[in-house]
Amino acid sequence: MKLLWVAFQEEPMCFVHVLVNALDAQARGHEVAVIVEGAACKLVRSYHDEPTFAFAALYRKVQSAGLIAGVCRACASKMGALEAAQA
Repeated sequence: MKLLWVAFQEEPMCFVHVLVNALDAQARGHEVAVIVEGAACKLVRSYHDEPTFAFAALYRKVQSAGLIAGVCRACASKMGALEAAQA
């Protein structure tokens, strides 16, 4: 099964649910991708710039697993997170 998880909100717990569910689905053998849109792009900056930010290690685990398929360029730019998204 192919699954796409999309994070929109800047609410860390909502974002964490996307990350946890993506890892869980991958572990169950599904093809998984995560897209980050809207205000959630601010969290990408926090996870990138602040290694001790809540759930940063979880984000890096999802990133290392290759599950982050994309971050909206326009949203990241507007939210001041373009450099972190590109990294």
